[in-house]
Amino acid sequence: PDGIHLDNRSAFILLYGWRKKQKLGAHYQAGFSHADGTITLHNPNITYFGIKDLMREKRRKENMWFCMGLMIRKK
Repeated sequence: PDGIHLDNRSAFILLYGWRKKQKLGAHYQAGFSHADGTITLHNPNITYFGIKDLMREKRRKENMWFCMGLMIRKK
């Protein structure tokens, strides 16, 4: 996560795996970064205070065990 630099022209797709008890699953979310450094993910709508906050919360709340991202930057 430290090597990821988003600006307010960036959008991304986040694909991650989660674990709950004996179940494994995967989910994807679209996200946008804002000029103030926050990141909003959609489906559901949640705003995080940067990429470190996003990764920490996904690990804590959803027991994320893998994560891939595709960044889309407007020229």
